[in-house]
Amino acid sequence: GEGIDTIDGIEYADADSSTDSLSFLSLANTWNNWSVGVYRHQAANFETFYRSQGPILGDFPTPRRRLPREIDVDLEVVNWGASVAYRLTENFSLGVGLSYYDFDFYSTNKRFPVSSATAPPDYTVEPRFTEFQTGSDNDTGINVGALWKINSQFSLGFSYRQGPEFDYDYQVVATNPAEDRGIAGTTNFTLPDSIGVGLSYKPTEALTINFDYVRVTYSDISDGIILRATGESTDLVQIDDGDEFRLGAEYVFLTGNSTPIALRAGVWRAPGTVLEYVGPVVEPDPENPDFGDLVLSSLAVYSRPNNEETHFSIGGGIVFERFQLDIAADFADSEDTLSVAGIFFFR
Repeated sequence: GEGIDTIDGIEYADADSSTDSLSFLSLANTWNNWSVGVYRHQAANFETFYRSQGPILGDFPTPRRRLPREIDVDLEVVNWGASVAYRLTENFSLGVGLSYYDFDFYSTNKRFPVSSATAPPDYTVEPRFTEFQTGSDNDTGINVGALWKINSQFSLGFSYRQGPEFDYDYQVVATNPAEDRGIAGTTNFTLPDSIGVGLSYKPTEALTINFDYVRVTYSDISDGIILRATGESTDLVQIDDGDEFRLGAEYVFLTGNSTPIALRAGVWRAPGTVLEYVGPVVEPDPENPDFGDLVLSSLAVYSRPNNEETHFSIGGGIVFERFQLDIAADFADSEDTLSVAGIFFFR
C-alpha cells in the first residue's frame, strides 16, 4: 500500500447515531358500538452525520480515488390523525382513519478534493461540490382496519395504510473550482404503503399468541431518485417490496390484589431495506473520465448487499385502576429500539 491505502480491497464500516422523540400520543373514547380517537404519530425521525475518506480503486502506480465526503441528514415526518371504528356485530368491527403528514427534510453531501489518490482527506478545505436536498411538504393518507372474533380463542385482523408522498428540492453546487453544473430541480420522497393480516390465538385466559404478515411496498422509496450526472430520474438504484413475518406472545399474571402484570416476547423477520445499485459496472477512462461514468462507478462502489434481518423483542406491562405502564425493547444488528408507553383511563 501507499499513503492511507493500507488495506487490500474496499473496507466497509458502520456509522452509529441515535435519536429520541415522543413516538405516539392519542386520545380515545367509546360509547355504544362506536369508538373514536385522535392521535399524533412520529412516523420518521432520522438524524445522522458521518464521513468517508473515499475508496481507493485500481492498482498502483495509477490508483483511482472517489472523493472523500461528509454527509449530514435530518429527516422528520409527523402524522396527525383521526379515526373511527364501529362494531357491526358482536364479533366483527370495522375502522377507518384519516392522516395528515408533515414532512421536513435537510441533507448535505459534501465532496472534498485530495492532493493525490492516496492522500489523507482534509475536511477543513472548501468542498469541491456539495449536493443539497431540502424541503417541507405535507400530504394526506387513509388507514383501514377490521377485526373478526372467530370464537373465544381465535381472532383475525386486517389492516391497510396508505403512505404519503412529498416533494423536495435538490441542487448540486460546485465551489472548488466554482462552476455551474446545471443540476437542480424537484423530486419526491414516498413512504411505502403496507397491507397486513394477523391471527391471534388465546389457548388460555392468561396466554395470547399472535402471528402477523405485512406486505410493504418499499419500492415506492426509489421512485423519486434523481441521477446527479443527468438531473433525470433513474431506475438504476432500486429497493424491492418486502414481506414481514412477526410472531409474538403475551402472558398475563394476576397478583394478589388483582393487578395484571404482562410479560411479552417476539421475533420478526425484516426484509432488506437498503437501496441497491442494479446498473452496469462502469470503469471511467483514467485520462479523461466522463462525469456520468464517474457517478455510475461510485454508485457501484458504495452499494452494499441488501440482507434480511431478524429482530428480537421483549417487554412487559402493568395495569392499575386508572393507569397502564408498558415498556419494550427491540434488538437487531442494524438498530436497537427502546419504547416506554403510558395509558391513563378516564373513568
